[in-house]
Amino acid sequence: LKLGSLGTMTEDGAAFLPTDGGDMLQTRALPPSSTGLIGYISEQTLQLAAKLRQHGVRLVLVTGARSTTLFQRLPYLPRADAYVAENGGRIFHDVGADSWTAAPLQEDLNWRSKHDVVVGAAGRWRPPEER
Repeated sequence: LKLGSLGTMTEDGAAFLPTDGGDMLQTRALPPSSTGLIGYISEQTLQLAAKLRQHGVRLVLVTGARSTTLFQRLPYLPRADAYVAENGGRIFHDVGADSWTAAPLQEDLNWRSKHDVVVGAAGRWRPPEER
């Protein structure tokens, strides 16, 4: 599988060879999105993200994916201080030790409410023609 000019993924998705002559990167497949697309993340990315956070750097992961896809992929992604999904429409903050749940994320409802006029209030679905 060719990935533009970045490099080549092995058929089994277990490794990625950069075209710049860099070392082969071991990868993990992510669960498929609702459209069936499978993403990959390298072991090196996971290690570097952990090192950044150990040095006090705040890490934010940004994706255009739906929040449901993000939640499905959380066990495979690096721990971050915040996750931005749906092309910036939803922001989830890691509340860490302040949470009693296995996925200590809290949505920024103040940010989301700014979009209510277009997409409707959180948890309230409206047909597109009514938005």
